[in-house]
Amino acid sequence: MSLRINVEKKPGDVYTFTISGSIDSDTYKSLEDKISPVLNSSTKVIIFDMDGVEYISSMGLNTIFRTQRGIEKLGGTFVMTNIQPQVRKVLEIVKALPSVKIFETMEEADEYLFKIQRDEIEKRNKPN
Repeated sequence: MSLRINVEKKPGDVYTFTISGSIDSDTYKSLEDKISPVLNSSTKVIIFDMDGVEYISSMGLNTIFRTQRGIEKLGGTFVMTNIQPQVRKVLEIVKALPSVKIFETMEEADEYLFKIQRDEIEKRNKPN
């Protein structure tokens, strides 16, 4: 099965990857090629919208984990949304869920990100 990836840059250096198809040994490289240019110190958040992902292999999992580690190493946040039950099951089996921020919808992810930004602004504006 093929892999379709749409990358959208949002305000605040947030990138959403809308992914459809299978992330496997035949397709993971195309996802990595899309991630590579945005995985830098100016990127604050990478969101994987997994609504259309029907299958994920170990190579797909490795891509997700490398992306998560890469953005967190740069001080950013990695988020996944809209995970299909069969993909969620794989993430549960490899015990990835506790380390990945997962939201049911993009709206939930946006609320979470808004809260992070609001808290950061409040911290900066607090008198010492």
